[in-house]
Amino acid sequence: APGGCRARLLAQGPESSQASPRQSSGVLGCFTLMGAARDQILEVVRDVVCPLIRADGGEIYLVSVAERALSLHLAGRFSGCPGNTLTKRRVLEPLLTARFPELKLEITTGPLIPKGAELL
Repeated sequence: APGGCRARLLAQGPESSQASPRQSSGVLGCFTLMGAARDQILEVVRDVVCPLIRADGGEIYLVSVAERALSLHLAGRFSGCPGNTLTKRRVLEPLLTARFPELKLEITTGPLIPKGAELL
């Protein structure tokens, strides 16, 4: 892709995602990390994050998910790309923390897939 492996993701940004978050305005509008939070996190990752990563030639793996933590691994065209930090800080973190404010996001990259990781 012209402009490097992150050009399209950075140009699109989290605002352009096709997700329809089930949240209203106000303090109670944000998802809380209780109850079905794990399922809600996975739904956002599968419905919003995965298509963005795949559209840019990448692969995304779920390493682990808990009520307050999400660990993902990026591979494919994202392996070794110097733009990974920008992708994390300007696309993935804003997208996920807007819906899950208390979420701790960990993203690793490279050709070696962590043991037990699931391709999404």
